[in-house]
Parts: sequence; structure tokens; C-alpha cells
Amino acid sequence: MLCPLTAPCICLCRKGAAITLDEIRAQVKQYVQDNNLQTNDKRIVQLEPVLARIVLAKNEYNSQVTWETLNRRVLSKCQSAYEIRIPHREPILKEGAIEPITINVATRCGNKKVTLIHGFETFGIDPGHFAHQVQVGVSASTTVTPLASSNKKWQQVLIQGNQVNFIAKLLLETYKIPRNYVRGLELAPKKK
Repeated sequence: MLCPLTAPCICLCRKGAAITLDEIRAQVKQYVQDNNLQTNDKRIVQLEPVLARIVLAKNEYNSQVTWETLNRRVLSKCQSAYEIRIPHREPILKEGAIEPITINVATRCGNKKVTLIHGFETFGIDPGHFAHQVQVGVSASTTVTPLASSNKKWQQVLIQGNQVNFIAKLLLETYKIPRNYVRGLELAPKKK
């Protein structure tokens, strides 16, 4: 998302608008071309007051920077955000980094294992429906409870036994959640 500092450089967007990294880079490149800031060395960009205010630190007085430095510093001034698109619903735009679905395996009385999963809400998955799918799929008891350690209104699903393999298949194949947004897949029981 654009902050007030970067908005003048990225001309076509208003403050707080959500745009992709590629769009930001393209806008910066267009701004440099429109203001004739490209030097003879194609790797170097001349800084004018607007760009200097965005990319230079308070005690820095450079008149030129490389493209890599320019893009990195402009991006560092923007807020990170993500958009979740769920079929038949409006896209959800949220600020900050995306929180992954977390899977834990805990041992309860004796040697009984339970699988705990939370973080569904980020991806628009209903915990009650997910718990029912797991209950039917592995014939195990499931419970949905509020997540105590979270200030968000997240729910946690508790499943009897170590069901990481089934949960991984359900999340990755059925719900099409990218693997890098699911933590705890390494807790699956080893095949004998």
C-alpha cells in the first residue's frame, strides 16, 4: 500500500491504494523517464527533490543512486498488504504480512496425540466445516474452540490423533493453499 511519502512518485495512485510490486516498479521507472532522471550510465538514476526525500536517509546527500537501491528504498517505504480472493466473494484486502495456517501435534494424557490447527480465517475457510471434513475423512473426533492466545477472533480445531498427512492433503489439494502458507507439515508421522 502507498504511504503519503511515496504517493507523489507513484503518480497514478492515491495514498492508501493497493498496488503490486511490479506496478510500483513500473511507476517509478515511468517517473524517472518522465522527469529525464536517467544518466548516461543506465544503472544510475539522478535524484531530484521528490525522489531524494523518498530514498535518502536524513544524513545522506547523494545526488545519484542505482536502480536497485532506488526500487528497494521506494518499496521499503510502502506498507505490505495482501489480498485473498475467494470464489463468489469480494476480495479481502488486509495490511501486514499474511499469517499462515499453523499445525501442531501435542501429547495429551498418556501417549494420546492430538492435532491442533489454527489460522483458517485468513484464507476464508470456515473452521466448523473444515473440522467436519476432517472428522468424516479420518473418522476421528474433532472440536472447534476459540484460540486463547490470540487477540483476533480466531478458532482452533482439535483433532484426535496425529492427522497431519490428511490435513496437508486437504489444505494443499482441496483448498489449494500454497505450501509456504502452511506451517507444521514436517510433524506428519513417518511412514514405516
